[in-house]
Amino acid sequence: MKIWEVTFLVWLELKRQNISLAFLYFSQTLERLLFLRYETEDWINQGWLKLPEDKQSWGSKYKATFGELWRAFQAMKQLPDDAVLVKQFEKINELRNSAVHRREPLTVDALNQKLFPELPQPDWEKTYQAMDHLLRSVCSKDWLIPEDTLLRSLYQWGLNALNQA
Repeated sequence: MKIWEVTFLVWLELKRQNISLAFLYFSQTLERLLFLRYETEDWINQGWLKLPEDKQSWGSKYKATFGELWRAFQAMKQLPDDAVLVKQFEKINELRNSAVHRREPLTVDALNQKLFPELPQPDWEKTYQAMDHLLRSVCSKDWLIPEDTLLRSLYQWGLNALNQA
C-alpha cells in the first residue's frame, strides 16, 4: 500500500502539468512494484531472473535493476518481445534514462507518443488513467489495490472543506 500511495503524486504532478516529475514518480513506482514481486515471489529460484555471472554468489540478496525486473516479468508472463507491455517497458526505460541522465523535459504529448500512442490528444487525465492501468497490470492478483489512494481521498476532502468555507 505504501508503494501504491505514490500514484497520488503521479496524478497530482500530471494535473500541475509537471510531466517530467510525474513520469519519474510513475517509473519509480513501476520499478518498486516489480521489485516487490521479485522479492516476494522469488523470481530467481523460479528461473525468471538470471543473475549475472559475477553475482551468482549473491543469491536472493541481489538487487535487480529495472531492466532486469521488467525482462523477468516478461519471462514470467511469457510475453513476446513485440507485446505492447514489453514495448512500453522499453520506452519507460529509455525515457527514464533520458530524464535522469540528460535532464530532458517531457510534455504530455511526447509522453503519450512514446508510451500511449492510442490516446487521441494530450490529456493529462487520460495519461494518468493509462499509467494507472499499466501499474495495475504488474500487480499481483492477490494485492488489494484501492481505486483511490488515501492521499487522494484526503486531498479531495480538503478541497471540499475549503470550497464549503
